[in-house]
Amino acid sequence: MTRSNPKPSPSNAGSSVVAGSSVGSKLTPLHKQSTRFPILGAAMLCVSCLLAMPAYAGNTPPTLGTASNYAVLGIGNSTLDAKAATLLNSNIQIFGNEGIGFGGTVNNMAPSTVHGNVYEYQAGQISGAGHVMGSTIVNGALLNQNYVDAVSASSQASALTPTQSFGTVNSATTVHGNGGLNVIQVNGDILNSFVLSGGPSDVFVVNVTGTVNLSGATSLGLGDNVTAGQVLYNLTSSGKNVMTHVTNVINGTILAINDTITVEGVFNGQVISAKNITLLSNSTVNYVPFTPPTNPTMGPTACNPTSSLSVLLGNSGVTAYIPNGSWDVSSQTTGVLVVPIEPTGTPVAIATPAVVNSCASNSTTGQTVCTANNTDVYLISGSNLNGVLTSGSTAATDFSGGNCYNCGVAIESNSNTAVIAMGLANSPSGSGLQLLNLNSNSFTAPLATSNEISEDVLWDPIRNLILSPNEDGVYDVFKVQSGSMPEFGYTMGGTLDSAGEDCTTGIALSTDEYTSNIVLSDLTQATFTPGSPGSWTAPLNVQNIPEWNPYDGSEAGTDGIAIATGSHLGIVIGEYPFPPSQANAVMAIQLPSTSGSGTPALQDYAVAQMPNDPAGNPFSLGCDPHTVAAYVSPVTGKATAVLTDYGPTTCYSGGTPQYVALLDLQGLLNAPRVSGTHTVDPSYDLVGNNVVKFVATH
Repeated sequence: MTRSNPKPSPSNAGSSVVAGSSVGSKLTPLHKQSTRFPILGAAMLCVSCLLAMPAYAGNTPPTLGTASNYAVLGIGNSTLDAKAATLLNSNIQIFGNEGIGFGGTVNNMAPSTVHGNVYEYQAGQISGAGHVMGSTIVNGALLNQNYVDAVSASSQASALTPTQSFGTVNSATTVHGNGGLNVIQVNGDILNSFVLSGGPSDVFVVNVTGTVNLSGATSLGLGDNVTAGQVLYNLTSSGKNVMTHVTNVINGTILAINDTITVEGVFNGQVISAKNITLLSNSTVNYVPFTPPTNPTMGPTACNPTSSLSVLLGNSGVTAYIPNGSWDVSSQTTGVLVVPIEPTGTPVAIATPAVVNSCASNSTTGQTVCTANNTDVYLISGSNLNGVLTSGSTAATDFSGGNCYNCGVAIESNSNTAVIAMGLANSPSGSGLQLLNLNSNSFTAPLATSNEISEDVLWDPIRNLILSPNEDGVYDVFKVQSGSMPEFGYTMGGTLDSAGEDCTTGIALSTDEYTSNIVLSDLTQATFTPGSPGSWTAPLNVQNIPEWNPYDGSEAGTDGIAIATGSHLGIVIGEYPFPPSQANAVMAIQLPSTSGSGTPALQDYAVAQMPNDPAGNPFSLGCDPHTVAAYVSPVTGKATAVLTDYGPTTCYSGGTPQYVALLDLQGLLNAPRVSGTHTVDPSYDLVGNNVVKFVATH
C-alpha cells in the first residue's frame, strides 16, 4: 500500500509491532456525465447459501417455553407433587397475565388489578376483591407444563459457560455486552445497581448464586439499546429472599425457582418462582417476556472486508464483480467487470461515470453495490447499472495506497444495509462511515470517526460490529445499534492495514503493513469501556510469519486478508511495493475452530508465490483497496480465494485486471513444503495440481 508519494518503510519491519502513521497528497475525484445502460442479465439469488450461524459462540440462550406467557407466575406440578406457594397482590398493577400452579393460591387484594388473564391449575385458587380485567382460566395441563419449562430454563441457564464473572456486587456496576450471548456469573449477591449495556443482538443471562436485595434508588438497569426482553436473572440459590423496594426499577426476567420474591417498585419483565411471591403496595409489573433475538444468518461472503472485488453466489454458480480502478493516482479507467467464475462464462463490462474502487454483493437479494473514488454509489443487478446515488462524503481521505472520497463498501445481508468508508471534512480523523439502507436506498447521516478508518473495514453480522484497524495502529470497533454507532479503540501499534474475521468464532484479525505479522484477537472475550471514543481489550496475539520475511519490502508485508465464511480458512496477500514491481505472494491460513478462552493463534499456514498467468506474465496483484476476497464454493464445496491479476501493466501504471485467479485454500495448505518451513515447494505446479485456476476478465 505504498502511495504514489510513498513514505519510507520502517527499518524494523520484521519486529512484532511496527508503529506507523499516514500522510499523503489529495487526488481530485473524477466527475463525469451519467449514462444509461441496457439490462444484460438477471441477478442470481442464493438463499440456500445462507449460513444459520449461532450468534452465541457455542452457547444457546435458554427458553422459557410456555412459562414465557406471564408477567407473574407461581409454578407447581401435580405429577411431580411440587406445590406452588402464595402470590400476594397488595395494591399493585400487573400489566399482563398471572398464573398459579398446583397447590398454590393467589390473594388479589383490592384495589389491585391484573390487566390480563389469571390462569389456575384448578378452580378456586384465586381470591380477594381485586380486579381481573381479563378472564380466569382453568388449565391444569398448561400450568404443569409451565413448571417443567421454567425449571428446564433455569437448568439450561445454569449450565452455560460464563463469559464474565463477578463476586458480590456492592457498588454500582455496568456490564458491557459482546454482541451475542453474555453469560454473567455472580458468585454472591447483587446489592447495588447492576446495568447491562449493549445492542439489539446482545442477550444477558445472569446466574446469581446468592440473592438480589436492592435499596435506595438502585436498579437492575439497561444501557445503550438493551431491552428488558434480552435479560434473564437466574437465581440458583435456595431458601433466600429476592427483595426490591419502592424506589427500585428492575428490568428483566427474575427466575428464582427456590427463592421467595418480594417486589416493590417498577418491574419490567417477568417474575417466576415456586415459592411465595409478594407484590407490595403501589408497585407495577409490566410484562416483558424474555425473548432472545433471532440468530442472524451469514451470507456466503459475510465478513469479507471492503476490498476491491466482490463475489455473488447464486444457486447455479459464482460471479465476480471487479472494478477497473483503485485509489492510485494513475487509475483513470472507469467501469466494473462482471466475470462468471464458477462455471466460467463470457465476461461483461458495465460502464460507470467515474472510477470505481470497491464492490460488495448481497447473495440473498442478488444486488451489488460499488463505490467510486468520488461520491458516486452504483447499484447493480446482474450486468445492469440500475441507479446512481450520492454519498455524504465531503472530502478525500488519505491512505498509504492513495486517497478517495468514497473508499470502500460492504453489505450486511440480514438488514440489507451497506457501510461505506469515506472521507469527511468535519471529522477529527478526516474520515468516517455512512450506512445505506438498500431496501429504501436511503442514507444515514455520516459518522465522523475519532480514529482514522481502515483501508478495509468489515461488518460482523453476528455481533453487529464494524471492524476498522488503521494505519496508526488503532484497531477500532463500532457497535451498530439503533440510532447510534459508538466507537471503541484498541491501540495495538503497527501499521494495521485490513480487517479480517472468522465470524463463526469471533476471531478478529488484521494485517500489519511492512511486517511479517498477523494480528489475532478474540471478540468473544472482549471488554468494552464507553468513552469518546471508548476502548476495548481482548486477548491479543501478534503472530510473526518468518516465511513471509522476504516479502516485507518487496511486497510491503502483510496487506490484504479475507476469510472464507464457515471454513476457518483464509487468504493473506502482499501488494504492490515501492519501487514498483509485480506483487505475487500469497498465504493460506487456518484459524482455530473454537474461541472463548485463551489467546488465538494460526493453526497452520502455507506461503507461496502465484504462478505466471496464462499469457506468461508474472502475476501482479492490484492496488488499494486490496484485490482479494474469499468464499466457500457452492459448486465444489472448497474454501476459495479470489485474486485479481493485472498482467503486463501494473495497477500503479494505469493497468486494469486481466485475469481473476481462484485459489483452493486447503489445496495450498496440503501442498508439499520446503523441509522444516511453511513455504510451499516452488517446484510444485499449482496450476497443474488444480490449486490455482485462472479466468480471463475480458
